[in-house]
Amino acid sequence: MFQKFKQKCFSVEFTYEQIAWNHSSNFGCQLKNLNLYGNELEGPLTRSILNCKSLEVVDLGNNKINGTFPHWLGSLPQLQVLILRSNQLKGSIHDSRPSASFSKIQIFDLSNNYFTGRLPVRYIKNFNAMINVTFNGSAKEYMGESDERGSFYTYSIGIAMKGLLIEVVKIFTKLTSIDLSNNKFEGQIPKVIGNIKSLKGLNLSHNNPNGSIPNSEGNLINLEWLDLSSNLLVGEIPER
Repeated sequence: MFQKFKQKCFSVEFTYEQIAWNHSSNFGCQLKNLNLYGNELEGPLTRSILNCKSLEVVDLGNNKINGTFPHWLGSLPQLQVLILRSNQLKGSIHDSRPSASFSKIQIFDLSNNYFTGRLPVRYIKNFNAMINVTFNGSAKEYMGESDERGSFYTYSIGIAMKGLLIEVVKIFTKLTSIDLSNNKFEGQIPKVIGNIKSLKGLNLSHNNPNGSIPNSEGNLINLEWLDLSSNLLVGEIPER
């Protein structure tokens, strides 16, 4: 899949019904928005996507992509949204190499796959844009891109919010969420999650974490939705 991925545009959106190419240009790979949600794509991802170093949004949800977690996507310096929900990805999400991977990520959705092992603490520690929403330094209200004529085009994604899968036609630049639900993660919920003080949504439901909910989650003062249902958690819910 994507073995010879190379584009000359700012935004690509493929849906099952239609193909839309926006902001056509004669540049090299200037792609900033890759939305292939809801197709029949299969096979593992390949590193050809890294040819597009300006990518801000990668939405490959609801396909048949398999293999292990593509940790190398963390080297995309501008990546703010990664959605790999509802695929056939599996294995442990573990990268032992210290790096600044995913430092600009604001939306991280790996739900409805077959991931195992402990929750990805090393990546969560690097989510600087969720720790401080001003980290990305955007002055825009919504994520998007202006064309050569000055018209502004917003990006759109599908996201699970408060138990409902909805289409977000305009991504608010301060929207932050982590969705790791419906996998096979285990172990305790890491205390470091409490450092992500700009987090709006957190969904860890339908996994196998055990132990108690860390008191640090009480630090999530901006949290608007939280789902820890169908796990093996015990104890009290922290106050905030």
